[in-house]
Amino acid sequence: MLLMKHTQQRNEYVTKQYQTSSELQQKKKNKITTQQKENFEFRQRQMQYITKRYKQSVDFRQRQKEYYTNQYRQNDKFKQQRQSYITQLYANDQTFRVRHRELMKQRMRDMYKNNLSYKMRCALRITRKYRQIINPTHEDHRGNENPLIAEAISIFRSHIQAGPTYVCTVCHKVSFPNQVKPCKRSSYVRNPDVVATCLTGKYVHVCDDECRNKQCTVPDQRKSEWICFTCDNNLKNGVMPTLGVANNLQLAEIPPELLNLNILERHLVAKCITFAKIFLFLKADREQYMATLFVFHLRCRKLSMLSPD
Repeated sequence: MLLMKHTQQRNEYVTKQYQTSSELQQKKKNKITTQQKENFEFRQRQMQYITKRYKQSVDFRQRQKEYYTNQYRQNDKFKQQRQSYITQLYANDQTFRVRHRELMKQRMRDMYKNNLSYKMRCALRITRKYRQIINPTHEDHRGNENPLIAEAISIFRSHIQAGPTYVCTVCHKVSFPNQVKPCKRSSYVRNPDVVATCLTGKYVHVCDDECRNKQCTVPDQRKSEWICFTCDNNLKNGVMPTLGVANNLQLAEIPPELLNLNILERHLVAKCITFAKIFLFLKADREQYMATLFVFHLRCRKLSMLSPD
């Protein structure tokens, strides 16, 4: 009992001396600093003690936060060291990286919900990003375009220049030249019955005597047999193509009176009109689009009664 009382008095005396004597404070700091640099076990004990005290004491935790906040704001060297340490920890420690991301997401949600000025800044940032996405499409900014993007656009335009005029011999779908390949019938050796049924060759033009006597006006792509990549993979595997005409998907012949209609006339007599509505995502890192297909059914009988003919 006397020993405990003596120890308590000793601790109080040392604490009072430390608080009143600046020389003793500096001496103790120098001693602790030296031990932390040279003694690994002492450094470990100090870290465990500080961690335990930080978790248990609210006052100590608050003092530590205020100290590090002031150091970060006032000391450039300390600020640089903390930034470098956090950067390395984020790059090398996956657990810290995941925890930091979740923490920042939750913090951004709370700030957006409770801070009106932050919400306005987010809206302005999205507006500026939208302008940066839209403005390069104008002709005035063509000179600042990325050469890789310009080359990709040029290749795309060369592919679609002639339009979708290549007909698949299996599904009869018209495609662009980069969506089909020449049909080599000898390549399809699995399931010969399916191959013979699917390769229709319906839209392949073969010049007859009349074409040879006159100049043939049929485009060159109609003089060869083409197949789309989907049907090509299915036939190589010996499987009936899902969209193949031989899979009971053949269409009725177009009546002669409807063959020569223009686009407007076709829309007037169509039973339904389809079009796509395209949206641009503004918050994405790169341009992304989403399309929604709409189908409108028309009342052809009522429309025909309104037309003069």
